Amino acid sequence: MFKSEEIEYIKTNLKWKFNWIDFIRYFIIIGPIGITFIACSMFYGGFKFGHIYKDNFMNPFFFTALCGFLLGLFFTYYTIKRIETEKKFHILKLPDNISFTDVSDKVQTIKWTIISKEKNVIQASTKISLFSWGERVTIVKGNNNTILINSQPFGRQPFTFNRDKVNFKKLKDILT
Repeated sequence: MFKSEEIEYIKTNLKWKFNWIDFIRYFIIIGPIGITFIACSMFYGGFKFGHIYKDNFMNPFFFTALCGFLLGLFFTYYTIKRIETEKKFHILKLPDNISFTDVSDKVQTIKWTIISKEKNVIQASTKISLFSWGERVTIVKGNNNTILINSQPFGRQPFTFNRDKVNFKKLKDILT
């Protein structure tokens, strides 16, 4: 299932290669960018039609446009940051008494379902939670008794709210 070039790219760059699914995940940015453009048009219209006066910036129309602009920028930044963060792999050093072949047995103890198990890669899926439709956790055998861990959302969900960190912590707790 995994090509050796993919595994080497992951080991070298500690992230997934960019693919078309990532491109589709970025379409969610249309919403926050739309909010930002609407706020910009409010500024333009407010100055053009006299709702925002040059001598009086302390009116509700100005603050509504400003809040919309700042929220749009924040949500755009947050969305891009979450998508990029969920592409990265985290490094975890295995204890001396645990090998890569033992990892799949440990994963099943936290109720993750093993999707595929290969010589150097294990993929598992998590259950549905409040902020996620489930994640695909990929564990790659690294060098010097280390593993590389990545957690990405399943399906059309563009990102999760820090579920990658929760999954990494769960896996770290059962392995150490």
